[in-house]
Amino acid sequence: MISGGSTDGDSNRARKARSRRECLEVDGRKRDEPVISFGPEDLRGVSLPHNDALVIQARVANYDVLRVFVDNGSSGNVIFKEALGEIILPLTLGTGDLRKTVMTVFTVIDAPSSYNIILGRPAMNEMRAVASTYHQKIKFPVRGHVGEVKGDQPSSRKCYGETVRVDQKKARNAGKEKEYQEGANEGEVHFVAEEEQEVVEVEPGKHIRVARDICPSTRELTGISSQVAEHKLNILPGSRPVKQKKWHFGPEKDKVIEEQGYHQIPLALEDQDKASFITSGGTFCYVVMPFGLKNAGATYQRLMNLVFYNQISRNIEVLRKVQKFGWDDRCEQAFHDLKRHLAELPILAKPESGENLWVYLSATEFAVSSVLVKEEWADQKPIYYVSHALRGAELKYSELEKIALALVIIARKLRPYFLSHPIVVLTKSPLGRIMTHAEVSGRMVKWTVELGEYDIEYKPRAAIKAQALTDFLIEMIQPVEKVVWRVFVDGASNLSGCGVGGVLIAPSEEKIKLALRIDSRVTNNEAEYEAVLAGLQAVQEVGAARVIIYSDSQLITQQIKGMYEAKNEKMLKYLGLITAQAASLTDWSIEQIPREKNAEADTLAKLAASMSDISTREVLCFTQLLLSIDEKIPSIQKSSWMIPIIEYIIHEKLPENRAQAAKIRKQAPTFVFLNNVLYRRSYQGPLLKCLSEDEVAYVLREIHEGCCGEHLGGTALSRKAILAGFWWPRMN
Repeated sequence: MISGGSTDGDSNRARKARSRRECLEVDGRKRDEPVISFGPEDLRGVSLPHNDALVIQARVANYDVLRVFVDNGSSGNVIFKEALGEIILPLTLGTGDLRKTVMTVFTVIDAPSSYNIILGRPAMNEMRAVASTYHQKIKFPVRGHVGEVKGDQPSSRKCYGETVRVDQKKARNAGKEKEYQEGANEGEVHFVAEEEQEVVEVEPGKHIRVARDICPSTRELTGISSQVAEHKLNILPGSRPVKQKKWHFGPEKDKVIEEQGYHQIPLALEDQDKASFITSGGTFCYVVMPFGLKNAGATYQRLMNLVFYNQISRNIEVLRKVQKFGWDDRCEQAFHDLKRHLAELPILAKPESGENLWVYLSATEFAVSSVLVKEEWADQKPIYYVSHALRGAELKYSELEKIALALVIIARKLRPYFLSHPIVVLTKSPLGRIMTHAEVSGRMVKWTVELGEYDIEYKPRAAIKAQALTDFLIEMIQPVEKVVWRVFVDGASNLSGCGVGGVLIAPSEEKIKLALRIDSRVTNNEAEYEAVLAGLQAVQEVGAARVIIYSDSQLITQQIKGMYEAKNEKMLKYLGLITAQAASLTDWSIEQIPREKNAEADTLAKLAASMSDISTREVLCFTQLLLSIDEKIPSIQKSSWMIPIIEYIIHEKLPENRAQAAKIRKQAPTFVFLNNVLYRRSYQGPLLKCLSEDEVAYVLREIHEGCCGEHLGGTALSRKAILAGFWWPRMN
């Protein structure tokens, strides 16, 4: 651990500078900073009693880093990585509006550790943070308020357990030393640790164990003298030589052939021409014994017996391949070890009331499986396993649908656990976003509604030790592959209306076809602008960052590029919309192409404009009532009931009250947020527009007593509102 006094140094000059700075800071300190205190309410969620270190999760350079150890006794901030030096990175603590970021100097060292980062006094003082290990929490001032970060007790205990196991392993290895004698000196004893020994294979099935320091490097071995050992071929007298075909080897094997073996036994001179072969580099013959011969092992064994005659059974152990099985003491010990292991197999655990349970999901081509676990100290213990073999149409599900199916199956199987415990689903797939935010359809809608009654939270699967920081450092130096989407767009305007066609081509050459009808009178140029806007919106929906848009309209492409000047008021509005729409893209451009190369988009635009029935499922068909430049974004009252749901759908922000948070998490899958409007899903019907309190009063007044009003009762009035496409809470 890094400890000591001030980080400014202990010289006279450093002490004087520190004294002057402290005087200035005392005179200029802020009077309006909030009071930071800890009380009994800060102990919620903390397992007592405990002696756990304070381990938190922080955000370093826009990356979430786990296992961050807060050490007030450390005089520096440390990052553990295979490098040395210092680096300045932004450090962020807190969430939401109570988030604070400071530039922090980290010392990068190469040392084993259970932690990824150590936050010492410099970072804590820069944050003006106060840490309490008893309350497992850090508090710091943020713009007149107090931000906080809670500690992660399971991670703290896991890190402590790993540190203890490493220390115990080092102690055991230090005691595993083996005695051996070197040379003929019986009184000289050397100790060689087990990790300093290596097993050398003398021939297939036979090994010897020797110390590494008595094995010279391969370059120091010049070969075996023929006077020590020599291999002879056992050839039947009178046999005729056989003409060899040309052998073809790779470049690596050709290089090996040209070099002689460093430890090979020489082949008898009279037998060398009998082991010749032809290659692309010429005719070669073996001058050393090849191991492919049947009697090569016997020759090598004779050599080993001669060389290590004085060491065998003293400091060299010969491991011979046992041909016949015999039950000995080692077999008996292995049998008892197996019995003890089977007796200590992990059993299914019983969860405590109200504690969080964790679900891991997995899917393959033919089966899905899941496991429900609980965390106890630093270990995870299984509660139940579920596996399911895919059959019929399930085999054609996408990978994401298979993951969702695994979650649905375990939820049905373990319904009592899901109803009485908060569930955390850990997966690398974007399952949480699909089940709570995206506009899903088909079977995913049914599964979303079915899982909506449970308190389920989706989190990415945690990384292995130091993996999060390692990936962050690697990604900073690795080049990012540029993935570009191509979009072909075209607009058409005729007496029937305006149509927009688009073809999105992914980097994998997969196509997404789009047809949009606009029920408004527009010109051809306006239709072309609408096509570009529709293309930009489509690529953002699929998550593309780099896009090239192709259009056959010279005017539109040149105006967007800035080559032509747009004087019409509508054209200027369209240019502003396109600039705002493309602001979220990393890189994009628009190019003009001939009309014949844009035939597919042109056909889709004409079909949409002429109100032709597009029956194929390969084309996504939509209808837009107004022009993009005429659309008004409705404002939502700050006190509306929709605000918490919209904040959770967009920003995944939940209220602090646990009961309200669980309620919103269950309700969110039944809502969709499209074009700044919140909609309620209906059973086998269209989306219902959600209304605020003032809008509800206006709609009810119009239905009840307005134009064509029928003066209906309460129940009939609410049903009439639903048929009109509206929804709000407590309609009944």
